[in-house]
Amino acid sequence: MPQALVFQLLFTLAAPLIDFALLLGVGGTAWRVYDRGWDAAGGDALTVVAFWAAFAAVDLACGWIAYRLDGREARFPGICLLLQRFGYRQLLYAVVLRALYVAATGPKVGWGKLERTGSVAVNDTGAATPEPLRAAA
Repeated sequence: MPQALVFQLLFTLAAPLIDFALLLGVGGTAWRVYDRGWDAAGGDALTVVAFWAAFAAVDLACGWIAYRLDGREARFPGICLLLQRFGYRQLLYAVVLRALYVAATGPKVGWGKLERTGSVAVNDTGAATPEPLRAAA
């Protein structure tokens, strides 16, 4: 249970904050390069790009191996895999945050209880058929 709590709930809740911090970091690096020049701030940017490229290469290699082992697909969609890292994650954030909101506030639907009217009649063949609904008097 603690593993599910940490990996499926806490990390998923922290992921949008991490993405926001990434955007702030990219923006701050761009500002430093613009303000002080590439020599003063470019080294950090190259390190980040190198780590991202290494992660993307490992991700693509694992995806390629999975596609080769599966054998049902003719070609490997590497570009789609990289694009999915951006779009699918944002969709996942929205789904998780909505699910947590519903879990915290409760669903907005009732119990779905049917009212029993006893209006079913049995015909000659023995099959039950409902009578037409009548307006309550």
